[in-house]
Amino acid sequence: MPTQPTLPSRLTRSIIVIGGNLAGLRTVDALRSNGFDGEITVVSDESLPPYDRPPLSKSLLANDEPVFFADDINADLDALASHVLYATRAVALAPAPAGDAAGSGWRVTVAPIPALIHDDSPDSQRVLTADAVVLAVGSSPVRPTGWENTSRLYTWDDAVTLRAQLTRPGKVVIIGAGWIGSEVASVAASAGHEVSVLEAFPTPLFRQLGEVVGRRVASWFEDAGVDLHTGARVSDVLAAGQDSPAGDGAVVGAVGPQDSAPFRVVFSTAQGTTQSLDADMVLAAVGARPNTGWLEGSLQLSESGAVPTDEWGRVIAAPSSGDAFGSLDSPASPNTTLPGLFAVGDCALRRDAVHTLVAGGHWNTALTDPDRVAQAVLAQLDGIRAPEHAPATPTPYVFSTQFDRDVNLYGTPDLEHDEVAFRDVEGSGWSALYLRHDGATTFLTGVFTVNTPRDAAQARKLLAGGPVVINPDLAIDSTKQLKLALVRG
Repeated sequence: MPTQPTLPSRLTRSIIVIGGNLAGLRTVDALRSNGFDGEITVVSDESLPPYDRPPLSKSLLANDEPVFFADDINADLDALASHVLYATRAVALAPAPAGDAAGSGWRVTVAPIPALIHDDSPDSQRVLTADAVVLAVGSSPVRPTGWENTSRLYTWDDAVTLRAQLTRPGKVVIIGAGWIGSEVASVAASAGHEVSVLEAFPTPLFRQLGEVVGRRVASWFEDAGVDLHTGARVSDVLAAGQDSPAGDGAVVGAVGPQDSAPFRVVFSTAQGTTQSLDADMVLAAVGARPNTGWLEGSLQLSESGAVPTDEWGRVIAAPSSGDAFGSLDSPASPNTTLPGLFAVGDCALRRDAVHTLVAGGHWNTALTDPDRVAQAVLAQLDGIRAPEHAPATPTPYVFSTQFDRDVNLYGTPDLEHDEVAFRDVEGSGWSALYLRHDGATTFLTGVFTVNTPRDAAQARKLLAGGPVVINPDLAIDSTKQLKLALVRG
């Protein structure tokens, strides 16, 4: 583990932000808004200025160019930062040696990405040094071994590739029925493609919404003509000319030139049999993992690869026990942080007074957390204590558009233990309420809304401070406003 760097007692003159995404952009914007006029260098693994990622799946076939944040939220990274190193990735992080002529704090080794700059020459690494570093490295889709022939959707280049593959109606197989997989299935089906979705869990959105709500969502796939396979575990995605054992001595035939489809997806069913689907395009959408592999051995990471931080986004140093969180929720055992090092966005797992832990991966977290991180950076490096209490965390939420439905998930429900109750309204609208019972008291921990904008707005306000006590009978009565179910006092 790194030794803690020596920090200057004056306001820092240089900050490195690693990540040219929403979290990175908002961090730079917040630093400038808080009065920092020193040097900011941004390291971006993209070749384009920051753009909004949700439209990549929600509007896959509609947008001809990215939704750039310079236009969307009036934040221009090139204007805000001193230097932006596009098509460049960070490959190493270490404390700057004491007395380093380039500065004090942290050293970041970076290298160009040949595939993005169309250069086949060897990587040319360089070392950047700054008084503070903010890790906003984002995440990348998971692609297991054996799935090398799958497409993925995370960058604009990924979206361009998928759009080209979907120009003519064909057979589309999507592995994973989470948010991204379901959104792409919806778009592809509406465009006339023959769509099959393979989901390892019992229902779509099982990990996000739980089985009870997932069963309701499953009907959307059937209504749209999507062939949904649940309990399906993919073993191989074969290209033309490849063979793969199917288990029990059986062999799935090779995908040969005579086949109309260039790919075949091999999977086991919930009943234990082996089946395959031919496909013109295969998308892997089984989740994402923080882009922190290059930090292993330098920082203590969570099991998911996230960087643990305190309430202000300050990176937590690993205690002698090897548990990066230590007694994270115990005021009597405060965690030690690494001076001058911060994390925000998809790569961060932040301690929170209300929600215990706030994981990255949410658009609103990348939008709002940089404000607190910028305050902490400038306070710490100017030798000033950050305020005792961090700003309140906005209600965690996810928004999506699926099969002509606008859906939102608010709060942090316990999918394993919470009870689910439904508010059904006329038409296609309904809301699912996640309820936790403690004796005679009922807490509302989360709300999933489907075409119910009034419920969505009220759920966001109700859950702003975490779970709230409600009257469950009033809560499920869709003729009454959800906010009226709140038990006051």
